[in-house]
Amino acid sequence: MKIHTFLLCLFTTFSALSLFAQYPKDYEPVPIYSDFPSYIAEHMSTQLSEDLEGIQARGKVKRSLKEVYQARHDQLLENVQNGYYIFDDFLFGYCDAIFSHILDANPQIPRDKVHLILDRSTVPNASCWGEGSIVLNTGLLARVDNEAQIAFVLCHELAHHMQDHVNEEIRRSVKAIYDEEIEEIYSTTEGGFHSKESLEFVRKSLFDKKRHARLKEFEADSIGLAYYLNTDYAPVEALGLLRILDEIDDEKYPSQNDLVQFLDNIGFTYREEWVRYLPDTTFYYQKPAKEWTDSLKTHPDCAKRIERLANLLVSQNVGSEGVTTRSTQVALEELQETLDFELLYSHYYLGNYGLLIHEGLKLLKVYPESDFVKGILALSFQELAERKADHRLSTVLATVNPREGKPYDQTLHFLYSLRLKYLRRLSQFVVNHWENSLDENEFLLLAGILAAHDQEDFVNRDARLDAYFMKYPEGRFRDVLTSRFPR
Repeated sequence: MKIHTFLLCLFTTFSALSLFAQYPKDYEPVPIYSDFPSYIAEHMSTQLSEDLEGIQARGKVKRSLKEVYQARHDQLLENVQNGYYIFDDFLFGYCDAIFSHILDANPQIPRDKVHLILDRSTVPNASCWGEGSIVLNTGLLARVDNEAQIAFVLCHELAHHMQDHVNEEIRRSVKAIYDEEIEEIYSTTEGGFHSKESLEFVRKSLFDKKRHARLKEFEADSIGLAYYLNTDYAPVEALGLLRILDEIDDEKYPSQNDLVQFLDNIGFTYREEWVRYLPDTTFYYQKPAKEWTDSLKTHPDCAKRIERLANLLVSQNVGSEGVTTRSTQVALEELQETLDFELLYSHYYLGNYGLLIHEGLKLLKVYPESDFVKGILALSFQELAERKADHRLSTVLATVNPREGKPYDQTLHFLYSLRLKYLRRLSQFVVNHWENSLDENEFLLLAGILAAHDQEDFVNRDARLDAYFMKYPEGRFRDVLTSRFPR
């Protein structure tokens, strides 16, 4: 019995920073890592053994708990093997230094039981996995105002770990499967699971679980604050983080008719209905009443969390002393500029081409001379055309959904509206528009190779292949090109 759904991952979120006048024309993405650093692998292996040996339950519950703990371990291994995690010196090193400072300031947290993992996910979240892994998404780093806010979210996740919140929820959920009350309802009530009594029991259990989870969030906030106050970061930034979280739905770089402006700029002729925003009512839904909305949240409202933390700071007579950064603010600004590009690459690596194009068109305005942004956009259009030809477009393009917001939904609607010949024509227009820059970026040159092949322009294709192997003898697409175009 596989029970993946019991892994309780806590999510926390963040906000925006500034634009920068100076930036590299080209960008080299962070390497893909397929293994954990040895110390993390050792932590994980040791903790799995301890978790399995420490199970107090018997029978079916014990067997299920073993499966969950093993599945959690295997999922982390699968994630790193898929290249989802980052362990470079710059991005990971920056965050791990903050993590180490927190541990230095809180010796009650055993160093050999916890470790930081940086996830290339673009979603601005962090999570505690319950076996020592504190996972921080790169999408989070792009939205904070300072280093201190990163520290507080790490303290919050460490509090979840130290209070054993995740494992407690796993045990609670597994035991609920074999609850005698549930079995009695199923066996004695007409209709079994679909009976009124059964559904009422499930409803009460769900609300109890969510209410229980929200209490755990308050507890993690208060204990995490205690860890945070042991550091030399400014206390007020704990509140600053929650205020940012409250506005996380606002885009870092607001959309301003980016798609239409881009199409006009490259001279691509399009039909008005392709770019007209008409939300598909298929995806509309009736918004739940306020009490249901609140009841189904695992995290309390930010306003409530801010109020509670503010009261804690006042009750402890905490002063305003402290720093927002222990390194330099320049380091964070450089890191966030790097993340603008790296998050775009993560969209490509993870196969989220619709979101890549939506975000890439915005970044093209922020970094108009970036060959990397041009290249990865051009390649994404080309990849979409190839997926369309193979009837696999939906594997790399999210479903049109008005709940995602008008600008992104409009981009998805446009991409789905294009027939294959128009999608290929668009990718050709993009390559032609930046033809003078093809040799300046690996992604752009690959897009040029594929576009020439689609047009059966084999002379240009082979010339671009020669240019690729000459300039990028160890390039990331070398093996793919060698296999596809043997010479």
